[in-house]
Amino acid sequence: MSFQSVFGEIKKTLGIRTRDKRKGEFCAQPMEQLELETTKEYWKETCLLTNSGQTVDDTTWNDLDMDLVYESLRFTCSTIGDEILYAMLRDTDVPQEALEQRRLMMDAFADGTYREKIRKIMGRQSRQAYHGAGTYLFHPKDKVPGKLALYMALPIVLVVFLVLGFVNPIFFFGVACSFAVNLIVYYYSGSLWMREITAVRHIARVINVATKLAPQLPDSLSDVAAQLRTLTDEMKPVARWNALFAMQKITDMDYLIDYIRILFQLDMICLNKLAVFFSNHSSTLRRLYQLVGEIDAYQAIAAYRLSGVMYCEPIFDSKLEVEAKGLAHPLVAAPVRNDLDWTRSVLITGANASGKSTFTKTMAVNAILAQSILTCTAERFVMPRAHIMTSMAMRDSLQSGESYFIVEIRSLKRIVDALEQLRPVLCFIDEILRGTNTIERISASQALLKYIAGQNCLCMAATHDLELTRLLPEYRQMHFREDLTEEGMHFSFKIIEGPSNTRNAIALLSLMHFPETVTQSAAQVAEEFAQTGQWTG
Repeated sequence: MSFQSVFGEIKKTLGIRTRDKRKGEFCAQPMEQLELETTKEYWKETCLLTNSGQTVDDTTWNDLDMDLVYESLRFTCSTIGDEILYAMLRDTDVPQEALEQRRLMMDAFADGTYREKIRKIMGRQSRQAYHGAGTYLFHPKDKVPGKLALYMALPIVLVVFLVLGFVNPIFFFGVACSFAVNLIVYYYSGSLWMREITAVRHIARVINVATKLAPQLPDSLSDVAAQLRTLTDEMKPVARWNALFAMQKITDMDYLIDYIRILFQLDMICLNKLAVFFSNHSSTLRRLYQLVGEIDAYQAIAAYRLSGVMYCEPIFDSKLEVEAKGLAHPLVAAPVRNDLDWTRSVLITGANASGKSTFTKTMAVNAILAQSILTCTAERFVMPRAHIMTSMAMRDSLQSGESYFIVEIRSLKRIVDALEQLRPVLCFIDEILRGTNTIERISASQALLKYIAGQNCLCMAATHDLELTRLLPEYRQMHFREDLTEEGMHFSFKIIEGPSNTRNAIALLSLMHFPETVTQSAAQVAEEFAQTGQWTG
C-alpha cells in the first residue's frame, strides 16, 4: 500500500477533511449510515419539542432520496453544522422573516474571506458524530448523576487519612484503602456515565467556538454577533468547570493528571455541576447550539452555491401556481433542463426511463430546497408556500407484513388527509395504485386524482395508464417522448405538451430478439383492444 493511500485512510479515520479541487472548498467525508442516523436525532428531538407538523415527512424524504441531496449540500465543517443543516432541510414551514434572515447570512458568507475565517473556527469544534449532546439539549433533568455529596466526600476522606498518617503511620493503610475505593468508584462511574461525559465535553467545545465566532462575523451580521455574546455570557460558568473536566494528558509524563482526576473524583463532580447548570439554562443552551450550527450550515450553503452549480433564489407568490425555468435535479451531473408553467394539476405519460419520474422528483426536490435553504437548481423558480408530499417509491413492508398495495394506500391517504389543512399542498404521485388489477386501478385512480385536483392542491402524477388521459380532462396532459431505432431506444428528456401517443414496449421486445410468436401475438391483442376496448386471446 502506498504512502498516499495509507495517509488517506488515516485522514478518513480521524475525520480530517480533504480539499475538493473542482470546487476549491473543503468538503465533508461521506457519512456512514449510522452516523447519518445520529445526525437526524437533533431534528427529531426538535420536532418533539416544538410539536411541528409541517415538516417533510419520512415518506416524502425517502421517495425523493433527500439523504443524497443533503450529502451534496454538506460543505459543513462540524457535526453541529451537519445536524442543523439536516433539520433545516426537513422544515418547509419556516416563517418569512426567518427565511429573510437565512438569505442575509448566506449572502454574508458569499465573501470568501469571512467564510474561510468561519470555517477555520468551526473546524476546531471537530466532528464527533456520537456525542450525545441531545441529552442535555432536550432532556437535561433526566441525566443528572446525583450523589454529589458522596463524590465530594471521597477525596476528603483520603486527605484526612493522609494527614493522620503523619501522626500515626497505621493510617497510611487507610490512605491505600481510600485510594482503592476512589479508583473503583472513578472507573465504575465513568463507565456508567461515559455518554454524558462525552456530551458535556462536546457542548463545552461548542460554547468555546461560539466565543470565537462572535468577533469574526461580518458587520452585516452584527445582530447575530450580539446574540452570541449574550448567550455565551450566560454560559460562562461552563468554561470554569470544564477547565477541570477536560483535563487531558499532553505527554506520557503527565500521568499525575490521571491520579488527580481519580483522587478528587473530578469527572463526576464536574458532570454533576454542569448537568445541573444545563438543566437550569436549557433554553439558552439550545439557542446557542442552534445558532452556532446555523452559522456553519449557512456558510456551507454559500459554499455550495459557489461550487459551480446553476442556482437561483426562489420567488414566493400567493397564487397556487409554480413557474420553473431551466429546472434541473441537483444530483444529476449533466442534466437536461426543462421549463414548466404549472397552473393546474398535471398528468405526465411516457415510456419507462423517458424522464417522467425524474422530472417529478426534480420539481418536488426544488420545492423543498426553495422553502428551506432558498436555493433552487434552476434559472427561475416561482412558487407558493406549500406543504410538499409524495407517493412514489412504495414497497412491501416485511416488518408490518403489509402488501405493496396496502403500503401505497396508506401513502395516498396521508396526502388526502393533508388536503384538509389550510396550507396549500403540492403533491407528486408516481404510478398511482400500480399494486392492484387494471380495472380497479384505472377507476380508483381517476376518482382519487379528480378529488385531489378539486382541493387546495396542485398535483403532478406520472403514469403509464393512457386511459387516465381520457378520464381526467381536469388535468393538463404532458409527456416525455422516446425514439426507437435499430440501435435501441433514445430519449430527449424534454417535457412535451399533450398525452403520450406512442407504445414501444412490444417493439422493444422485438428489438431484444424475443420469439416472433410472442411479439406478433402481443401486437395483435394490443391492436384489437385499441379498436374494440375489449381483451381477446
